Amino acid sequence: MSINGANRLGSNSLPELLVFGARAGRAAAMFAAEEQPPGRQVLAHALDEEARLEEHFLQKKEGGRERVSTIREEMQKTMEESAGIYRSGESLRQGADKLRELQERFRCISLDDPVPLGAVVRAPSDPRGFAVFRLVERAGKTYVEAQVIQIGQTIGNSIEVTSGLSAGQRIVSLGGSLVRNGQEVRVLPGE
Repeated sequence: MSINGANRLGSNSLPELLVFGARAGRAAAMFAAEEQPPGRQVLAHALDEEARLEEHFLQKKEGGRERVSTIREEMQKTMEESAGIYRSGESLRQGADKLRELQERFRCISLDDPVPLGAVVRAPSDPRGFAVFRLVERAGKTYVEAQVIQIGQTIGNSIEVTSGLSAGQRIVSLGGSLVRNGQEVRVLPGE
């Protein structure tokens, strides 16, 4: 169904999104509110799948040379060029070949030190930048200091840190928005 009749592409997209997106959102919320919590078997399956995905995608691969963001951008460009509004059998074949190539390249990705999303905050010095709070020892006490970072791809509940952190640096991994720069903190045993 289309608001304005025939498939006129871009001119209909925004009104359709607003009208039908709102309707779909309300319907989804009502459906979710009436659903029973998932059973133990469903939760166990979800945890197994999450572990499988983390093992496959979040492990830092030694010697990996491909960046997820580069592959994603090439995939988007390929889809726009080969399967857009104006396409042909040849452009679809070329697009499918390129997607197979990208799928093969994905086996060689390198993830740069993923950290939990809860660790990332806005940089105090730049409201458009990002930071984490690293742990600093001084006079037998532990404090937090904001460390500006560059971020990459978000994957699950983690995000790539492409620069700004060194291997082995300890950071506040959860609740970064709850601490202040220079605040004294207590590290829990085993953390």
